Amino acid sequence: NDMAPKTTVAIVNKTRFSALKIPLPPLETQKQIAAVLEKADQLRKDCQKMEQELNSLAQSVFIEMFGDPVTNPKGWIKRELSEMLSVKHGFAFKSEFFTTEGEYVLLTPGNFKEEGGYWDRADKQKYYVGEIPKDYILEKNDLLLAMTEQAAGLLGSSILVPESNKYLHNQRLGLVKFKDNGQNTVFY
Repeated sequence: NDMAPKTTVAIVNKTRFSALKIPLPPLETQKQIAAVLEKADQLRKDCQKMEQELNSLAQSVFIEMFGDPVTNPKGWIKRELSEMLSVKHGFAFKSEFFTTEGEYVLLTPGNFKEEGGYWDRADKQKYYVGEIPKDYILEKNDLLLAMTEQAAGLLGSSILVPESNKYLHNQRLGLVKFKDNGQNTVFY
C-alpha cells in the first residue's frame, strides 16, 4: 500500500501489554518501603525548616551586629566602594612564551576555586618564560578576583596569592588594592 507504508517505529501491542505480569513484593515489605519513604520525606522537610531557621538566625545576628543596612540606625559611615579600593587589570602575556615549567606561574581563572581560594593545576599549570613587566609580579596575600566566567560560578571568585615573586598577574584577573595604605589587609 503506497498510501500507508510500514512504520519503522516499534509499537506496543495493547493486548500483550495488558497481560504483562509485574512482580510485587509482599504487603509487609511494601509497608516497610512506604515507611522508609515517609521517614525520608519527613527528614527532607525537617532539613528545609532547619535551613530556613539558620538563614533567619544569620540575618538576625547580622542586624544585631550592624543594624539594618537600609535605615542605618547605628550611623555607619557610607562610602562608595571606589573610594576605598581600586581594581587593576592584568597583563596580556604572549602565548608563545607559555611553558609547562618555569620560575613564574601564570595565574589564570582556572587557578580559582569557585568558593574562593588558590587551586594548583599541577601538570596543567601554565608558566611564563618571556619578558615580564615589573608591575605584574604579585606579592604574597595580594587579593585577585576572577573577572570572567571561565567555568560556571567562577566570576568574582577570589584568591590570596600564596607566595611573593612567583605568580604573574594575567589578564582576566583583577588585583584589588585598598587606597588607604596601598596594600591589602588580610582578614582571617
